[in-house]
Amino acid sequence: METSEELRIDMNHELSEYDAPIITDKNNEYDKAKNYTEFNLWLKSTRYENLEVLAEHYGLLPIVYSLSGIDVLNVTLLQNRSSIDLLGHVRYLNTVLDLYTKDETIDIGNKLFNNQFSKELTEHELRSKFISLMTEYLVNIDNNISYSESLSRFKSLIESFNNDD
Repeated sequence: METSEELRIDMNHELSEYDAPIITDKNNEYDKAKNYTEFNLWLKSTRYENLEVLAEHYGLLPIVYSLSGIDVLNVTLLQNRSSIDLLGHVRYLNTVLDLYTKDETIDIGNKLFNNQFSKELTEHELRSKFISLMTEYLVNIDNNISYSESLSRFKSLIESFNNDD
């Protein structure tokens, strides 16, 4: 597997082809919040086809990088809002989920979030729950975490559930 820095550089190269903000390697709270805000705005406004290609190539990686450990207060101040705007990230997560069948999404959700998904969920309930748990997990990671550390923790989470199979 490529190092997290190589993945970030490759992803940023592709993002630049779509006139998207690159994912910064700066780890201070303000730069992370600024990067999140710019990336969220781009995710909300770019063509769906751009999101599809990005999702096919990088899956959840852009979300892991841009959402991990952000300082919610800094983001809401930069967005000039009373609560954080996640709509671009939600749009992207929905695009990622479009790549999978309902059963595959349930399987992925159960592996990531300790069997919290059942086949009785409607597709809307399944998507809502997956997106809610994913954003909650990433936002609640320590906001002093580096991007490579965030990716490493996310990879460990996936591997721990894969080892349970």
